[in-house]
Amino acid sequence: SRWGLILARIDLTHTPWADAVPAQQWGAMHMTRFRLSPAILLLRTCMVQLLCNRLLLVDSFPQVSSLAFRYSRSPRSLAVVHMFTGAPLESPSAASSPLPAAPYPLVDIGINLTHRALVKHWKEVVQRAIDANVDRMLLTGTSLKSSRESINLARQWSNANEVRHNLFCTVGIHPHDAKTFYPKGSEASVDESSRTSANVEDTISEMRELITTNQPLVIAVGECGLDYNRNFSSRKDQIHAFREQIKLACELQMPLFVHEREASADTMRIFDEIAADADVPRLPPVVIHCFTGVASEAIDYIERGFYIGFTGTICKKERGAHLRELLPSIPLDRILIETDAPFMSFVKGKKRHSEPSHAVGVADEIARTKGISLMDVCRTTTKNAEEFFRLPFVS
Repeated sequence: SRWGLILARIDLTHTPWADAVPAQQWGAMHMTRFRLSPAILLLRTCMVQLLCNRLLLVDSFPQVSSLAFRYSRSPRSLAVVHMFTGAPLESPSAASSPLPAAPYPLVDIGINLTHRALVKHWKEVVQRAIDANVDRMLLTGTSLKSSRESINLARQWSNANEVRHNLFCTVGIHPHDAKTFYPKGSEASVDESSRTSANVEDTISEMRELITTNQPLVIAVGECGLDYNRNFSSRKDQIHAFREQIKLACELQMPLFVHEREASADTMRIFDEIAADADVPRLPPVVIHCFTGVASEAIDYIERGFYIGFTGTICKKERGAHLRELLPSIPLDRILIETDAPFMSFVKGKKRHSEPSHAVGVADEIARTKGISLMDVCRTTTKNAEEFFRLPFVS
């Protein structure tokens, strides 16, 4: 009618699922109407669209092949129109990787396989990585829950593939989740010593048990560290949780998988203080995962004996420019390769989640930037990972 007004539309023709939906599978149209007053219509429309975009982004609503919002004055309503497929769709990256296989077996030191964008199809994700010659992957634990889930996936894969371990895990609490480091009922306002003795012991004990009872699958402590970019947990909670996890890694002499965003000064200060503490065993190997800082920070880390993890961010034209500039100053024997899947996507063309099968793209960018062969990068970074995490060497 002449009162009809299209307020918003999401065009899915360029989504990762567009080509995965054969026309004959398209199902019936479903319409849901929400009774709205004109005063809140526009706001509600924007909220619904943002929600749907969020769902599509994380692959939790893959069945949608068409979605539109339409307002009608009589009756006042907001129609949400969906077109569902008649069969489950593949994951966004189910198509073969556009990247070639690595010329030498690679180790992806950081993937978030329990993330909802990957976990639905995790076996296919792992197999695609192996087919791309990324034959070992480290599943990062970011909370006690995700650490347990990662161990479960690694154990399932190990039980089904007895010849060779492909999946390994970390156990740790991410700085975003540092506030969960303390059991319910503990208050951030209580004094530090009280929190350490009364509230942290159970968390550390559970982490210790997860690590020691799940060998050889668990090979590092982390992902732990500091994130001052988002501050989802208070800085006080982040620092305290980070210190306790460093001490646990020192106790067990397990490598540390560290997250650091805009917090290099505090990160280095904490490490220096713990290293100088005579009551704490020596620091184990440390990797600064998914490094996004500046050259001076990278050099400071390397001078402390740390390793630097690079992701697909270095392949991005603008966002990765400063990382490509600092790469020549980073010794190859201090570099580790990771995708941080499903994040840090860099594959050109259709927008998709990153996968461990894309690790060769990171290696190739390092090779081009440093002016060396891809084979040299693959061999050296794999050797670095094997030594750092004490993995079996490639035969």
